[in-house]
Amino acid sequence: MMKSNPLTQVGINCTTRRGVVSAPVILGKGRGALPLRFNSLALLICGFLFLSSCGVYSFRSAGGALVESIAIEQLENRINQAGISDKITELVVDAMLADGTIDVVSSSTAEAILTGALIGYTSKPNAFDESDQVTEYIVKLTVELTLSKRESEQEIWKETFTQEGIYDAATQTEEDGQARATELIVVDILNKTTRSNW
Repeated sequence: MMKSNPLTQVGINCTTRRGVVSAPVILGKGRGALPLRFNSLALLICGFLFLSSCGVYSFRSAGGALVESIAIEQLENRINQAGISDKITELVVDAMLADGTIDVVSSSTAEAILTGALIGYTSKPNAFDESDQVTEYIVKLTVELTLSKRESEQEIWKETFTQEGIYDAATQTEEDGQARATELIVVDILNKTTRSNW
C-alpha cells in the first residue's frame, strides 16, 4: 500500500491597519507545497508585518503610498535558474496583501502596475579555511522592476534591487542562500512600493 504524503495548510493571520488578513501557506513535501525553506521565509515575512502593525517594526514611511491599488505581474526569468522569479512574485504578492497599505487587484482595474524581471544570479565561494577549502558560499540575486500608472503608462519609478544570501558549505545548500537573498529582495520591493517618497 502506498503511503500518502499529506500536506498541511495553515492560515497565517496578520493584523494590519485595515484589519486581519489571512494567508494560507501549504507545508509539507507534496505537490503544491512550498519548499520548507520558503515556508519559513513566508512565515518570517508575515512576522515582520505583524510587528509593523504593532509599531515595533515598520516597512513603510509615515506618509504611506501614493497609489491605492496595484497589480503585480509575473516576473520574467532571464537567468538559468528555474523557479526563483516565480517565488519572488508569489512572496511579493503575499507581503503586499499582508501589509495592507496598497490593494492588490487585477491589471484591468489597478491604479498602477508593477512589472520586471530577474536579471542576475550568481553563486560563488565566499570564505575559505586554512587549507583553502570553501567554508561558505554567497548567492546574489538582481531584480529590475518598474512601477507605472496603468492608464497613462507614466513611469512612477524604475529600480534595480540586488541582495545576497550566505550559506554554510558543510551544513547548508544553495537553496538556503537563495531563500535568504529572496527574503531581502522582497523586503526591498515592499519598502520601495509602499513608501510615499518615491
